[in-house]
Amino acid sequence: MLPRLLVFSVLLTTGAFLECEVCSSPGSSCSGEPELCDANEDTCAIISIENSLEDVTVQTIAKDCESAEACMTPGKSMNMGNGRTIQSYSICCIDDSCLMETPQLAPAENVTNGIQCPACFSTNGTCDPQKINCTGDEDFCFEMVSSTRVGEKIIDTIMKGCATRHICLAIEEGRSSPIRGAGLAFKEGKCSPKASRGFQTTGLLFPTFTGLLLMKIIL
Repeated sequence: MLPRLLVFSVLLTTGAFLECEVCSSPGSSCSGEPELCDANEDTCAIISIENSLEDVTVQTIAKDCESAEACMTPGKSMNMGNGRTIQSYSICCIDDSCLMETPQLAPAENVTNGIQCPACFSTNGTCDPQKINCTGDEDFCFEMVSSTRVGEKIIDTIMKGCATRHICLAIEEGRSSPIRGAGLAFKEGKCSPKASRGFQTTGLLFPTFTGLLLMKIIL
């Protein structure tokens, strides 16, 4: 038991030796090969994604590396107006505990929060934004260009609208995708206001998350 806890402590400190199963598939399950995580990725995650960019809503499950800080707010969403939304919910886990976890999307938040953002979604190179009311924790206006899978095609897409904080952190940090497993390959973008402004990482929350994962390992 002690060696396993020591290894887990090293993973949380550096992320250098952590491997996570990586996959993405429509439906409620996926399987893939383990991949080495980046140094700032200190946990594995299972992500449930609902994509309504086109006329149909697609449910996807993904598994990937993640940062423990992102696990503190597991729900993420972006709204581009006219019913075009992407939302996700993540469960973070280590080793065998990942086999027992199934993330469930929270009901869509319909209560407006007083923030308005220009919103649009375009695959033809131009975007005519219209103001929409943001809801729930979507406190940021975002705009980005991504390489997106639409049906069987990969095309460049312009996206603008409301987003939760961790979507904008991913955009500002230039991560490969603002929502892991959603099929969005980030190219460029920005948010207003800046999601990183005045933010302090983890603090008291990180030991709490660490403790929860340790409890899972011990049990």
